[in-house]
Amino acid sequence: MISLFTDISSEMTFGILPIFIIDELKASSSILGVIEGIGEATNYISRVFSGYISDKVKKRKLFIFIGYLISTISKPLLSLSYNPLDVLIIRFSDRIGKGVRTPARDTLLSESISKDKIGKAFGIHRSLDQIGARS
Repeated sequence: MISLFTDISSEMTFGILPIFIIDELKASSSILGVIEGIGEATNYISRVFSGYISDKVKKRKLFIFIGYLISTISKPLLSLSYNPLDVLIIRFSDRIGKGVRTPARDTLLSESISKDKIGKAFGIHRSLDQIGARS
């Protein structure tokens, strides 16, 4: 359920981000592309490191909590942005949060369900995730 609500808040926030960056902050579409590119790269790169560390320390719930906390705190900070660099830093923070929580969450899910139900569990999780993204 938390993925559902996180995705709803992300879509509400980041769905209007291009308009905010281009119309309000007067940045170019190239700057928007750089911000989004750095954000997504940060997400995927941080997954590698956080997944490795999560596997070593076996504190999956802590990684999930920290990841969601970072993302939850970062979104409202966009309202305080006065320039594209502010947006970049906040977007970077949000994507680190996603990168920290995702490997631990997926591993915890796979470890908490019997092997014959893993596909169903991930299917339900991804369905709720996509419902949140489309809401």
